[in-house]
Amino acid sequence: MWEASRVSIAQDGSFAASAKIPVFRSDRVVPRTRLFETLDRALADSDRATSVVLVCAPAGAGKTTFLADWAHRTRAQPGRPAIAWATVDEQDNERPALQAKLVQAFRGTEHPRVREICEQIANPTPGQPFPLASSLAELDEPVCLVLDDAHLLHDPVVLSDLEVFLRTQPDLVQVVVCGRFEPPLAFQKLRLDGRTLDVTFDDLAFTPEEAKALLAEHDVELDSDNLSVLMERTEGWAAGLRLAGMSLAEHPDPASLLENFTGCRRAVADYLMEQVLDGQSEEIRQFLVKTSVPATFSAALAEELTGRADAHAIIDVLEHRNFLISRIETSPTLFRYHPLLRSYLRAEISLLGREAGAELEHLTARWYARLGDALPALEHGIAADAASHVESVLSDAGLALVLDGHAETVGRLLADAPRSIRDRPISRLVRVAAHLREENPIVAGSILSSFDDHGADDESAFRTTLLADTLRLQLAVHTGDLGYARARPVAADGVWSGDPHLDAFAALQRGLGHLHLGRLGPAEYNLERARTHAREIESPRIEAQTSTALGIVALCRGLLDDALSLAASGHSKAAASGRSKAAASGHSKAAAASRSKASDGDLSVSVDDQPADNRWAPLLEAFCHYLRNDTERAFELAGAAHASSPSTVEDNAVAAQLFGLDTAPNRRAAVSALHAATTSGRAAPRPPGLIAVALPSIEFAYLQIGETTWARELVTSASTVLGQCGDVALLESVLHLYANQLERARVALRPVLEGDLPCAAATNVVTAWLVEAELARRRFHDARVHDALGEALLLAEPERVLRPFHYMPSSSRELLSASRGRFGSRGSFADRVWASLPKTAVATTEKLTRRELQLLAELPTWRTAEEIAADLSVSVNTVKTHLRGIYRKLGVTTRRDAVTAARTHGLL
Repeated sequence: MWEASRVSIAQDGSFAASAKIPVFRSDRVVPRTRLFETLDRALADSDRATSVVLVCAPAGAGKTTFLADWAHRTRAQPGRPAIAWATVDEQDNERPALQAKLVQAFRGTEHPRVREICEQIANPTPGQPFPLASSLAELDEPVCLVLDDAHLLHDPVVLSDLEVFLRTQPDLVQVVVCGRFEPPLAFQKLRLDGRTLDVTFDDLAFTPEEAKALLAEHDVELDSDNLSVLMERTEGWAAGLRLAGMSLAEHPDPASLLENFTGCRRAVADYLMEQVLDGQSEEIRQFLVKTSVPATFSAALAEELTGRADAHAIIDVLEHRNFLISRIETSPTLFRYHPLLRSYLRAEISLLGREAGAELEHLTARWYARLGDALPALEHGIAADAASHVESVLSDAGLALVLDGHAETVGRLLADAPRSIRDRPISRLVRVAAHLREENPIVAGSILSSFDDHGADDESAFRTTLLADTLRLQLAVHTGDLGYARARPVAADGVWSGDPHLDAFAALQRGLGHLHLGRLGPAEYNLERARTHAREIESPRIEAQTSTALGIVALCRGLLDDALSLAASGHSKAAASGRSKAAASGHSKAAAASRSKASDGDLSVSVDDQPADNRWAPLLEAFCHYLRNDTERAFELAGAAHASSPSTVEDNAVAAQLFGLDTAPNRRAAVSALHAATTSGRAAPRPPGLIAVALPSIEFAYLQIGETTWARELVTSASTVLGQCGDVALLESVLHLYANQLERARVALRPVLEGDLPCAAATNVVTAWLVEAELARRRFHDARVHDALGEALLLAEPERVLRPFHYMPSSSRELLSASRGRFGSRGSFADRVWASLPKTAVATTEKLTRRELQLLAELPTWRTAEEIAADLSVSVNTVKTHLRGIYRKLGVTTRRDAVTAARTHGLL
């Protein structure tokens, strides 16, 4: 229960008494420790620099509550200053009344000497100076005077007396002046002298943790998401949080209540009416209602909306009186109302009539359109149902808004717009662009399928058709249905509009289309053009996408240095885009130019830290590191990218499993997990080169544990996705190699080596030459082995490609070691390759002979000894003799164990 002597409800919703410190519930659980410590430091006995503390904040900010809690806390601690409390009211604008109240406040302290001095002060004589300051000079212990509701003082004589007291106050007397706004006293001189501490609304605003404690007083506990919504709506305003706590108590659906917790809610509206708007003239109320239309407004826009030439002066008064209005230091200076107050004022617009409200929205829309601020121009144009205005804004800047990260907001606004706006051709196309940006291709495709390219008028027909064509291409790439992309004539790459935003978008989508079709030359041409336009329009998002796509082109060509550089550029531009949008969308008071939820009539900016359309950047960088055998860094990047975009979860999971094989404690289990990841779901459409670069690694992993069925399935699926290309031929050759079908392996590999069948991933040609070296080793063509290894080193050295050499069996690695010093200028790189290879100790004490190695290669075929003898043109007894030698040297007793041991030691 509340306990206080002669306590009345103050105007800011707190409790106060004329001479005694207000006493609040003893079970309060919201300690404002950070504020207490600030005040304690300012008024510390050892530091007399601060003599006046100004606590100025709007109604309901919790000023009196904070000071009363601090005063009781101070009074309970020995050696702290005595507290004299005086609560001002309107009657104190007479000299005797205020003087008597101050004397009464000092008498109410627990400081005996202060009481004694105050008893000696005679009743003040009207018209005579106030003797309290000189009398208190006799104090030998500190005293702090709290002057609450000081904003009610306006009488010049009273203010003059108080100003004299502040200037001449004794060293051991400090004053806390508390009010909704700063009374007209000479505080600037004190500030210049460093003798004041200002406590503002920002200081008093509750933090999330303090808000949780306050809500707990009402037995309310919110999860982090709902608490964030409440903090956004209230901005830490104590009255708003208290009213929310009262409303939420025992409410069955907190999320629903918070969604509708606006200034229109009865309890909030009543408080705003009684404590904030009460006493305002009709002219000021009209000013407030009309200027609440935009989320932020300048003095010039306020003049436009209200027709008042003195708008700037009115704003100054509102600011001075702390009227829940905030200043945004931009150029020009902008202002905004507290979200709860603004939502209440916007509801009041309906009282002006429908036409008047629409005209205010239209005025605001035209104002922002003239400034080139398209998002609010669109929002208010839709609110005004101004179809021609909205069409103009969308034609000029609709695509730019989507490309700059406002897709979610633009899509929501247009979806909720009247049909007269929603059905316009440009509106439908911008909605399609927004849905694709938000990775919602089903809705985008539905809208686009019914779109008629000839629905636009003559002036905009070309640009509309170009945009529609580009969106169809984007949808085709997004869904992996590349039939439309293949059917597009090459001449379309030379069609441009002259609009840098549209041309940047068209070039980007054309480049991505060619990239997904494996056409690297046209892809690079269009992507470079898109990047040039992106720099012209200062769009880091598009530049990030183009850099990443160009990095994939470089990876496909085997240019790892370029790919890494472009991936880093993509990361940098994506981060710059995220920072700039996050700054614009922050809802703290320091970033007050932002817009709150649409339910309050505002806009919110949707920004991803890593844009979904730049989702390949982490994987691109990871594969570059993997090809250079930095598997630890590759694994780290793939793991970080795993949740970057829902559309790449499958690919990132596969990559993470692949990159972690080298350090897996159980390789068979790790490869099984890799196989599960490759077959667990449908991966997103990807450029062929980004698929192909991983395929040899996956196939070798399957074959090394004897899973030939998985390897065959991989070849089949790769052929389906990539078509007939060098990468698939390489996979087929490796499959034949592991089955010891050497001639079939050579036939499959030959067009790759001769360049007749290009690879989608150029680094796979290195692997192809290493396979050729292994084929030559199996046929005992040592010279051919050396030549093939030399070709592999020649291709791998410029970009320091190491990973393909790790696929080689240990017997081939021995040949690489044996040839060291014979590679000429590539010898240094050959040494680097050798140093990177894992050194697996061979369990045999004796090396297998050439005949034994030849027979060992036949064992995985599971043909009988008689069949093998016939092929090798030897007797069955000779085959059996060699088999016994193989078993003895490998330390096994069965044919199956011999195959397993041979694969473990790289002999197969």
